[in-house]
Amino acid sequence: VAPDRGLVAVLRRRRRQRWEFAQAMLAIHLAQHEGRPGEEDEARVDHLHGRHVGWTPDFTGRVVRLAEARGLVVRRADRLELTDIGRDVAARSLTR
Repeated sequence: VAPDRGLVAVLRRRRRQRWEFAQAMLAIHLAQHEGRPGEEDEARVDHLHGRHVGWTPDFTGRVVRLAEARGLVVRRADRLELTDIGRDVAARSLTR
């Protein structure tokens, strides 16, 4: 029942962590392909819910919207581009 450690707090924290993890995975995915052959395909939004990443279209849409709101990515037509903030998130996630 404690505000920081109770069941509701734990569930909220796990939910928030799930979305933060997915955004970090998106940033890592884009960073891994940035400036390399195949970047055009790898950066497409519909590619993320294809067989490669395996997210559902609804999950992908939410992750992309959250990442855009945090300034991690910018959408250009049907492609995503990392921002400097997104590159930093990807780099920090890989060094943890």
